[in-house]
Amino acid sequence: MAKRRIGGNVMKTTLPCLPLTLEQLAILREVLGPFKQMILRQEIPLPNADLALEAIAQLQTKIQHLVTPATWGEAMAFDANETLILRAAVCMFALYLETTEQSAEGDALKQQCQTLSSLLAVSQAPT
Repeated sequence: MAKRRIGGNVMKTTLPCLPLTLEQLAILREVLGPFKQMILRQEIPLPNADLALEAIAQLQTKIQHLVTPATWGEAMAFDANETLILRAAVCMFALYLETTEQSAEGDALKQQCQTLSSLLAVSQAPT
């Protein structure tokens, strides 16, 4: 649970639990791989790349846990770094879809990416 200091008092803030479908979780699992590869392939190392790679590994573990039939429907909290990484990965995937050939499947994926991006943006809004 995250804590925020306001006027000398420490207030606990809850981490967002995203209501994701199995299809959305599958897309998130798919987009994290290329995002991780992008970080690893940078000629000039990115600052805090090790932190980002660790967060990606945690995200992959969380998503794998969520798609397991025994835990489907279980609430899972995501911190600000995780939602930021997920949103960036989804945006990069959406850009990739824009540059590829048009297809019905691609259009459906673009729509899912827009939905996911909106959902992740709302979860990042300050409370």
